[in-house]
Amino acid sequence: MSYQKLNMMLVAVALLITSALSWLQQDKLTGELLMLGFAVLAVLLIAKQLRWETRELPQPPKEPQPEPEQLSPVVLILGPYAEKWFTESNYTDSTRYCEKSTWLLIKNPDELACRLDYIKQHSPNTPVAAFFPFLPDGHETSALLNHHLLNWLRDFSGVISDIKIPCTIGIYAHISTELRKHSSSNASWSGELDFNRLQAQNMPDEINRLKNHLKNQDDSASDIQRAALGYDLLCWLEEQEISAALTKIFTHSTLKLSALLLCDYGHGFTRHGAWSIWLEERYAILPALGNRMPMPPLPAIKQRYLPKPAVVPVIPIYGKQPALLWSICLITLLLLTQIGVAGWQSLQQQKTYQHEIALLEEQRELSVARLNQKIAQLQQLDEQSQRCSAEVSLQNWGLSPCEAISRTLNKKMANLQAVKVVTSAGVIPLFDPGKSDISAKATPPLEEMAHKIAQAPGYRILIIGHSDSTGGDALNASLSLERADAVRHWLIKKNIDPSLIQVRGVGATEPMTSNVTAEGRQINRRVEMLLIPIENTKETILNG
Repeated sequence: MSYQKLNMMLVAVALLITSALSWLQQDKLTGELLMLGFAVLAVLLIAKQLRWETRELPQPPKEPQPEPEQLSPVVLILGPYAEKWFTESNYTDSTRYCEKSTWLLIKNPDELACRLDYIKQHSPNTPVAAFFPFLPDGHETSALLNHHLLNWLRDFSGVISDIKIPCTIGIYAHISTELRKHSSSNASWSGELDFNRLQAQNMPDEINRLKNHLKNQDDSASDIQRAALGYDLLCWLEEQEISAALTKIFTHSTLKLSALLLCDYGHGFTRHGAWSIWLEERYAILPALGNRMPMPPLPAIKQRYLPKPAVVPVIPIYGKQPALLWSICLITLLLLTQIGVAGWQSLQQQKTYQHEIALLEEQRELSVARLNQKIAQLQQLDEQSQRCSAEVSLQNWGLSPCEAISRTLNKKMANLQAVKVVTSAGVIPLFDPGKSDISAKATPPLEEMAHKIAQAPGYRILIIGHSDSTGGDALNASLSLERADAVRHWLIKKNIDPSLIQVRGVGATEPMTSNVTAEGRQINRRVEMLLIPIENTKETILNG
């Protein structure tokens, strides 16, 4: 067993011992310290477990992966002006090599089919695209231009291919007087033949894109001239429906339009055609003519981007992962046990309070003395629950019932304290010794008591009769009940609702003072009335 694993086992044993002691500990401070130690040990054990499970082991060296092979792209030059231009420039070979790319001149439909079939069989991963040169001055009128485009479409529409070949149109025109001594081709292109932009495009969008490109050129005189004439050239293509003829080529052949490029061909052509004639009629200007037909310039190639193989990060080989992280499972189990114990202790504490409250409610007979006794007992229980609520303890996990019990006790005390007490003690005696008839001198205090009752509507009235200790218990109990009943009849005569009045007799069991003297016995021969709010009678106040 490794040193680190042994440490984990020792921490786990300490965690178990600390957890058990925290459950059994009676001293509160010691229990809190043990719970704090439990938390520290739990964090330490999880940290050690994670360190053990993520330990790094030696890793075998990785073999370097080879760079992906970049295949040279093949560009097929085709269209009604491709063969004518190559022939006139005295370039008899139909193949050109430029910038790690191969350009193949396609003269007829059979040659196109053979080239595509050969590439498919021998190098299917080779990037293939088409280049369609277009000469606005290739014929004298735009009608002839459209005628030659549609004738070429008729000849090549029979070529069937499994895929649509992305094709870039290159428009050659002399649209500026810029001198390009640094360029042997004496040409400026609006872009590149991009092998990363091979999605099918439509002709109107490409024309608009090229117009916007011309507008965003630099502010040199040549750029301004090129932008103005280039914009007119594109408008002329749309006006003479040449763009519509080009659209038909990509609709009814194996080609799909991928881009539209404009070449400012500085050498010029050997004669003027439809575009130059239109330009002369519109602006009275003619592009300069060349004295020879040089090699046609081709656009630069932007080869397909092949992302380099992702560098696989060196991932450490970790130790064998167990089916379960045993330390985390142990801590989870102990935490659940701790919470369960705290919940059980909270339930027991709640039952204890409920039992004490139930003992108070078991007193079935209520009087002034018992009412005050109940209030005092509830206040004592409430003080205990408030002290319990104010204590912050790690051991109860927030499950202490003290706050809820305090709310219950406050509600019951509020119900009891809402009871009003009216007594005849200390005033003129209502009854003579051994009698239950109200004496003639008792009318004023009874009137005062009736006045207090009339000022407290919404109350039930409990009349409790008392006697002194003269006579036996049975006689005193009967006599006290008769005295309470006599007061009840007197109140009824004063228009007090009889359904709201209850009577009880307690005999000499609740004296206010000693029965040794005549004065004491006179005080104890009294009647007490409890005015209980009607809504509180549902809380069993009348029954104790």
